[in-house]
Amino acid sequence: MTQPSNPTDKPANNAEPHPLASNKLIIETAEITAENTTALTAATDKYSDYEIAVESQEFYPDALFSSDDELDLALTKTKAKSSLAKPKPEQTVKPDLDVAVQLVNQPEPIDLTAFISSHSQQKKFQAGKHLFSKEGQQLPCLQNGALNTLVLLEQQLTPHYHFVSTLPVAQRPSLITGQKNAKQRWLNGKMLAHYQWQKIRIALDQYLGRSLPARTLDLDYKALKLKPKSQLGNILSLYEINKRFNSKAINVEQLISLASDELNNIAICALSARKKQQLVAGYSQLLRPQLQAYIHSSNLQPLANKQKQQELQVEAIKSICKSIISIYKQLYMPLYQASNLIYGPQRRKAQSLAYTLIDWLCMEQWLYSAMLAPLPNSSIKTLNSLFYALACYEPQQLEQTQISLCSDSTVSLKALYIRYQLLLIIDFSTINSRLHQHVIAQLLAAIPLVSLFKLPNQQPQACHAIPCHHSTVMQFVSAAKLSQVVGIGLDLAEATSAIKSDYQQQLATLGSAKTGSGKNIFAASAALMTQLVVFSQQQSPQHYSLYQEEKLTLFSGFNDCFNHSWYRYVHNVKSQNKVTDIELPPLPKSSSGPWGVALDNETTLCLQTPEAKINTRLNIGQPLIISQHHEQQGKTELQLALLTRITRSQTKLVDLELRKVASDFTGAIINEALPPHNKALLYSADNKYYLLTPSAEPCWKGKTLSLRLHNEETVVVCIKALVQDFGQHRVYLLF
Repeated sequence: MTQPSNPTDKPANNAEPHPLASNKLIIETAEITAENTTALTAATDKYSDYEIAVESQEFYPDALFSSDDELDLALTKTKAKSSLAKPKPEQTVKPDLDVAVQLVNQPEPIDLTAFISSHSQQKKFQAGKHLFSKEGQQLPCLQNGALNTLVLLEQQLTPHYHFVSTLPVAQRPSLITGQKNAKQRWLNGKMLAHYQWQKIRIALDQYLGRSLPARTLDLDYKALKLKPKSQLGNILSLYEINKRFNSKAINVEQLISLASDELNNIAICALSARKKQQLVAGYSQLLRPQLQAYIHSSNLQPLANKQKQQELQVEAIKSICKSIISIYKQLYMPLYQASNLIYGPQRRKAQSLAYTLIDWLCMEQWLYSAMLAPLPNSSIKTLNSLFYALACYEPQQLEQTQISLCSDSTVSLKALYIRYQLLLIIDFSTINSRLHQHVIAQLLAAIPLVSLFKLPNQQPQACHAIPCHHSTVMQFVSAAKLSQVVGIGLDLAEATSAIKSDYQQQLATLGSAKTGSGKNIFAASAALMTQLVVFSQQQSPQHYSLYQEEKLTLFSGFNDCFNHSWYRYVHNVKSQNKVTDIELPPLPKSSSGPWGVALDNETTLCLQTPEAKINTRLNIGQPLIISQHHEQQGKTELQLALLTRITRSQTKLVDLELRKVASDFTGAIINEALPPHNKALLYSADNKYYLLTPSAEPCWKGKTLSLRLHNEETVVVCIKALVQDFGQHRVYLLF
């Protein structure tokens, strides 16, 4: 592991050497010569015998201190008490060699000016007097890179396409209008009768499957081997299921756990199709509010919830989604694979099952994004295959709207499919969970701007293509290679332009001193733009499979990091002065190891641990202090880091990715802010100075903030730019 400089063990680069204490009395003497001997003798005549006797004593019985050592100890205690309030300026006294030997193992003092820029140290800023103007200038944001316009096009090339039925349709005749004679009225009646007969014949052909297209596309479905009911025990009836959910004696966690077990039994039980559909439909309606409530609670706190059984609840919800999707596949696939003679009479049922199956696949994606877990590739493949089959054989169904589990209003299959593909672009494990709903809302607003069409197209244009059996995120395909793709195409140019324009509008208002209520909206817009940049640059996250145990201690959360900084400072002052009557503040609780470490370099630390061992709340953007003790060197290394990724990649395990930002950091109090939003963290890296704050107070370029350091000194800093907005915390670059 890289050994960066540690403020606890090493002085900062611009810290002055600590003066060694010395209380010895220095007496200047002059040489006594023969010429002034007579004068000295004469001077003694002015004093009485008592005065001469007192002055001749080496020790004084009524003195305040009996020895030089006792005087040194008293001076040391006085200096220690005053250093906590406001340290006196250091004196450049020549160090005593004996004292230096005693202080070899003493920790170096923490220089709080190491985290303050030279502009602030020289007092170029004044509290309450902002730079530029009263309203400030637009706050630059350094969070996002540039979109790759070769992948995310700026101009839409493909017009919006509407899916219509390819089946025969009865043509309404052109009737004779105006005043008609008997013959004309007879002709109108004949044409209407022929039209009605034509409608009946077409409907009959569709019902019997004679006019329906043959469904030759293989959906790669393998039926499960079902077990008889006698081997699985009792299967509850719909009445018993409703009675259980209405009971107040069972809490939500128990309901979800029981539903998981029973749905798994229904999925592998050899029940009739009618019975299975009845049971799974009942469970779907009863579980919908419970699952939406789980999404809401996970958005507030994704990890270390107050519920001790959170990891079990996650696995139960995954099992529920898997079982329900499996049941609906069992109900739909036999109809899809059957002949038109069987499919025709049950066509409406098949269409309803197809919509519900896609709806549950979207619900599964929504739940997995809240869990911060990767979506199964099999689910992505099932949705892509099924939607392309519907586009080929039931295109008119894609435009029809129904009530969806993922929305309170009616939604078409086309809109659900676009929603699914857009959410696949977003890596929710890198976004603060409190921004998830804002990000999804901005994506949903862009759905009508996405052009969707079937491939191959008559006029091929470069677009994002999704092959029919694709199991990952969509890929950009050039016009030259588009003719080889069989699947669905998406033109995202108009939607991307709208998202980019919305972000620029939010960024323009970020510099206003009056803004602040919509901070989460800007943070969500910035996070969405970051995801689009990553997607356009075709970057994919790294995954690790080998983790080695290492002893680490983590202090997580803004308050714990601030309190740890205060504890470290007081402990350092106490160690410097060797005083026992200084009371140390309580050390914050920590999450101790061993942790599984996959990557540890100068900038990144990737960890893995069982979720049950996490005893603190974690969220994206949260500051953490990494404490690692090196026994060989006999010191503890401290580093300030930001949590940038949380992933539940494996059962009951959590992967964490931390970005190390500094080894020099300290806490400060913002004098202009009110508790509990008045705490801040100062740190320096690469000769740049940063301020990490709760994003409660609006800031703009040129705004000055008065900070009170641990030694009670006050410094004024000035905001230069916004480095990153995590929703709950912001990182600012200082002048």
